[in-house]
Amino acid sequence: MREARDSDQHRLDKELNVSLSDRERANLEAIDQALRSLWDLGRYVFLLWSLRPGGIGVLRLPHEQLITFMIEHPEWVYWPTQRSPGGEHISAEQFLMALMSGRRLVSDAAVNAAGKLLDAEICDIPVPHPLALQKGESAPVDALLRRFGMNFQSGRAVVLLDIVDFSLFRPLEQVTQIHSLSASLNWAHSRMQHRQIDVSFARSSTGDGFYIWNRDSGPRANINLYHLMHLTLANNALQRRSAPPRSVPEVKTAFHIGSYYDIYLSEGLRPATDSVIVGTVTVELGRILGVARPGQILVGDFSVYPPEAEAAEAEAAVPMNSIAFIDAVQPTLSELQGIELLDDRLLNIRAYLTGRPLGGGVFDISRFKVIDKHQRSRIVYNAKVNIGAERGRPVYLGLQHHEVDLPEA
Repeated sequence: MREARDSDQHRLDKELNVSLSDRERANLEAIDQALRSLWDLGRYVFLLWSLRPGGIGVLRLPHEQLITFMIEHPEWVYWPTQRSPGGEHISAEQFLMALMSGRRLVSDAAVNAAGKLLDAEICDIPVPHPLALQKGESAPVDALLRRFGMNFQSGRAVVLLDIVDFSLFRPLEQVTQIHSLSASLNWAHSRMQHRQIDVSFARSSTGDGFYIWNRDSGPRANINLYHLMHLTLANNALQRRSAPPRSVPEVKTAFHIGSYYDIYLSEGLRPATDSVIVGTVTVELGRILGVARPGQILVGDFSVYPPEAEAAEAEAAVPMNSIAFIDAVQPTLSELQGIELLDDRLLNIRAYLTGRPLGGGVFDISRFKVIDKHQRSRIVYNAKVNIGAERGRPVYLGLQHHEVDLPEA
């Protein structure tokens, strides 16, 4: 019984992945209980909070009011931004994205101003102990508030893994293949952890595959997700060599960087511990993967600013496109050498985008055009990953250039 009480007492430590003192835990428990009541099983969202005498103030509004606000403000909103702290004219959607991004702790004046614009209420939540923000107590409160709200992320990588011909398999075969793909993901994650390569991967099911993303947001987060992707595909390919027919899936894969919202749905009358994502990048991945062939790896056409660019350097920063991203992956590939591959070891790895030969062993990088069901066109690249093993056969992932049947752009 004592173990059960201790486990429940440290529930928030585990859910928020933080180490809390008794005083911090008491404060978070009080905020958590209040938010659960005010949340009303997901009808309301919380966007910002401020420090107030004896506790905090949180900005609360019904989730449908977000859409109402955009309809009622079709032109612009005047609001401080990272580029213009004094304020600038931005669209209603940009305003909401700003409230859902970055730190949720703002000044009391900012909470009141946002509440006035949104016609939202400010709810006071008392806490048993004074909040010591100078000691970093704002981060756990931010993390807790995000679970009861909506969160906007930009410049983040997402992978879509799709099992080929999934609907044609019998139910037991389908669940076996989903389990196999999940196990390959777990294997890749464990190998990266052994190498102390940070990736806090998250996944959500698409029915016949997974969306994969990295909860970490550091400068290496997107590159590390690319590594997780090709290690997952390598394990899947090795499993297919010896597994019984129809037990290990054949997959097609898409990688893209863009923006998305993540939300925590209700689970046991409180927000779930894991989020789901939806947004521009997930839509793009679905359109891209719709034209991919079995075994193919497609990379979307993106241009994003490096995550490490500071606010003061934002205007001078050079955006990174798809080709530059793959170039940035190259120096990190050596970190994977020696990783165990079933009964073998990874000797070397090559990751590149394919193209036509230019002579002298030099190749260009081809751009391919994808036209979706809505007749919208987009650019993609064909990716290859070649993995050498110390003793066994190499693992070749993706299609060669001459196998791609998409029109070049």
